[in-house]
Order: sequence, then C-alpha cells, then structure tokens
Amino acid sequence: MSTRQVSPDLQSALGMLQICDDDENLGRQIGAVIANTGADVGIFCSTYFNTLHEWFPIIPSRDIYDRIATLSTGPSPDFAILILCIHLITKIDRTNCDCQTMKHYYLTTKRLYALVTSSGRISKELVQSGVILALYEYGNALPDTAYVSVAGPARMALLLGYDKTVYEEGHDAVCSDAEAEEQRVMRMDHMDRKLPFITASPSPCSRLPSTSGTKINLGVGLKLPGNPFQNSRPETRLKTFALVAQSIYFLDRVIEHINTTYEEVNRKSELTAQLDEGIRAFCMTLLEENNHDRTGHCWPHATCLSALLFLSRDALEVRDGTYKYEDSCRAILALRSVIRITLEGVRSGSYTTHTAVELVPIWGLHCLYLASTSHTEFGDKTNEKEWEEDLECLHQTLSWFKSKWTLAGCYLDCSKMATRIIKDIDRAYPNEHPSGLCSGTGLR
Repeated sequence: MSTRQVSPDLQSALGMLQICDDDENLGRQIGAVIANTGADVGIFCSTYFNTLHEWFPIIPSRDIYDRIATLSTGPSPDFAILILCIHLITKIDRTNCDCQTMKHYYLTTKRLYALVTSSGRISKELVQSGVILALYEYGNALPDTAYVSVAGPARMALLLGYDKTVYEEGHDAVCSDAEAEEQRVMRMDHMDRKLPFITASPSPCSRLPSTSGTKINLGVGLKLPGNPFQNSRPETRLKTFALVAQSIYFLDRVIEHINTTYEEVNRKSELTAQLDEGIRAFCMTLLEENNHDRTGHCWPHATCLSALLFLSRDALEVRDGTYKYEDSCRAILALRSVIRITLEGVRSGSYTTHTAVELVPIWGLHCLYLASTSHTEFGDKTNEKEWEEDLECLHQTLSWFKSKWTLAGCYLDCSKMATRIIKDIDRAYPNEHPSGLCSGTGLR
C-alpha cells in the first residue's frame, strides 16, 4: 500500500466536490457568503427589481421575495447563487468600494456559479444568474468574457423549452404565467440578436408577445424594406422588454444593411433613407406616447439612436462610390439631428442625476459615446462656445456612469482622445475639417 499523503490542493479539490454533491451544504455556503457582506437582502433585491430587472425579466420578483427566508435555513444552490449575483450587480459603486474588493467579490461569485452549474443543474434561476454575470462583465469592459458567460444560460433556456412557450395563433387570452414565460423567451431572443450564436435574424413578419393576448408584428407601421404593413404610425402597445427586443431588431437590420454590398448604385442610399425614416418614427413615438415612463423606454430609445448614428456615419465614412455627395450632405444633417435628440434626452433630467445611474442600461452608454465622437468629428462649430458646451454635457454624463460601469470610463477616455486629435487637426488644417461639409444656411 502506498504511504504517500494526499496533497493539500487535492484535498481541497475533493472537499469542493463533496460540497458540490451536497445541495444543502452548497446552498448554505453561498448563503454564508451573502450574510458576510452585511447587506440587507430585501433592500438590494428591491433595488434590482426596480431598476436592472426591467432589462432582464426572466424570473418574476415574487419568486424571489417568497423564498428570501430560506437563505438562513438552507436554500437551494440555484436560488442562493441568484441572490449572490443580484447583490453583485447592485453592489457596484466605485465611490464607496475599491476595485480590488469588487474584483474579489466578482471572482467569488463566478466561481460559486461555476460550482453550482458543474453538477449539471438546469433552472430558470441559473439562467437569470448567468445573464446577470454577463451584464456585470460587459459593463466592466469584458465583452469577450460576457460573450462566453451568456452562452450557457442561452443553451439552458433552450433545454428548458423557453423557445417554445410563445402561444399559438388563435388563443383568445394569455394568463400571467404565460406572460412570464414569454418574457423569458424574449430575453433569450435578445441574447440571440445581440450575440448571434443560435439562429438567424428575425424577418419583418416576426411576432412579439403582448399583454393583451394579441400578437404584434415587429414591422407594424414601419416602412422598412420588405415590410408588408401600411399602418401610418408605429405601434407601441408592447411591454418594455418587447420594445427592447424590437429596437434590437432595428439595430440588427442597420448593421446588416451597412455590411451588405448592393449591385445597384443607388440601392444602398435608398434603403438608408427608408431605415432612417422608419427608426426615427418608432423612436419619436416612444417619447410622444410615454412621457410618464421615460426610464422604462431608455434602453429602446438609446438603441434606436445608436442605430441612427451608425447609419449616418456609414454614409460619411464609405469611400467606394456607394454614396453620392448629396447623400453625405443628408448624412451630416441626420447626424446632427440625432446628436441634438441625444442632448435633449440628457438635459431633460432623465439621466442627468446620480440617482438615475441604476436606471440607465449600459447600452445607453454606447449612444452617449457615439454621439460625443460624432459631435467632435461632424458637429456644427459655427458657434464654438455652444459646440464646447454640448460636448462637455455628453462627457459629463459619461463621467457620472463611471461609478457604476467601467465601460463608461473607457468610452469617456476614447471620446476625449478623439477630441484632442480632432482639435489638433483643426488647428493644422482649419479649412478641411469634415464638419464644414455641406455647411450653409439651413444646413446646421
């Protein structure tokens, strides 16, 4: 018989495997980690469901509140890790917590999540936990890691059958449980749109669920290429997340359009104009009909603005003859228009206070970044002071979000660097800056 002793590392690994096999022990261990933070579970869960949950509605709030008491008596590992992930995403505040502490807390959460999932468990709690982890990683400028993290929950959702829960044509009504299932479906659909590793993009005739039991077409009221519907106004009879999915669909159409090479010379500029018109109509309808719920529509509105900025910048940056001079002039006007809309949204008070940081999704940061860089490159500098004030407004807003998302700091640094470069170019070549393109009366 061998007298060789087992190494401490192996003993530790075996101990972890034993914990993994014991659901009650694993759940209590995660519960102890939560308790050691000293945080009030009810408070940070309330923060999550009043803010971030609106963008990721997979598990209903009642499923959480009804089971909070089990954290001290022996929670299931799935539920315990979900609470830990909720605490992680609501805990982020670099004004009160150093980066090393946050990194340690994130790594602890990630390791425990990996331990829970390593046993082959599949549940809606783990789907929600994985999505929250991916959100944390994306917001902290770890997009590749987030891409990997979101793949697991997406596959779990498919195995749980969430892709088959949308009701069939002809059903008269939808119960609340069915609506909850539909929310999960649309969350998975969004992950597919944002990180396309499951299926192809939706068609203009694709359907979205609604609270009324009536199926709503993605393309209703929008004069997009191939759209069979002729209604004069876009429909907004959708819950917040359905609007998010629809705005992501529009952004997907824009990205696909930008990357497509058309045989006909004028085809791309024609489709660009159609996309711009349709997305603007939807974007403006969000503001007109929902003044009471600005924060609820922040994500779809910001996504639409990003899509419009992408469209306009494409017309200015392509140099292969796809666009004509007049298309570039139109793009300059469109770009400045979207920048003004973004500035109006920032100055309206919706996102310009520190208390609103939780309410603005990280995808809204991209809109601010793209608007600031576009303003630097193509903004109207006829009034230098006003141009500087607008740029400072966008930069100041990004700086507020640094306390919540590392990504905001990265965007801010990149925008400031671009500003310095453009200013140097302006000083060297004052008459050749692109912001002067198509300038003149009525073109500002």
